[in-house]
Amino acid sequence: MRVLIAAMVLAGSGPALAQSCPKPQDWAKPERHLAARVPEMKFGLKPGGAVQIGLLPQDQVTFAAGKATRKGYAGLAAIDVPKAGTLELAVDNKTYVDLVRAGKPLALAAEPKMKGCQGVQKMLAFKVAPGRYLVQLSGSPDKSVKIATSLR
Repeated sequence: MRVLIAAMVLAGSGPALAQSCPKPQDWAKPERHLAARVPEMKFGLKPGGAVQIGLLPQDQVTFAAGKATRKGYAGLAAIDVPKAGTLELAVDNKTYVDLVRAGKPLALAAEPKMKGCQGVQKMLAFKVAPGRYLVQLSGSPDKSVKIATSLR
């Protein structure tokens, strides 16, 4: 019996690996900004807090890396990272999110499952060093997306 329980936990099934629903800082009262159309921008987000980002029709956006894989709304937002760590992004819909640096998307460090959570639909984590990154948003079903950022 112990072997069966251990196997279920290691396989990722069962409540032992359930992710609790996050409650990002400022989620209820996010700042509001419009997404950029091109990668070159002066404005930069800062880790911490939440932002409601207005998006554009996807064909009006020049992506920093790659191409959009599905139709919808899109945009870009810079984020300035002051120190090395793990940058976490909480998103309120099914928008595709890439974190881009020097023209290349970073690999995900983690993507905890958000089943049954109100508000946050997905979480993404990236290992980062200090510097400017682009948050590339694409394929959004909505004209805006709420994103909360934190650096750990």
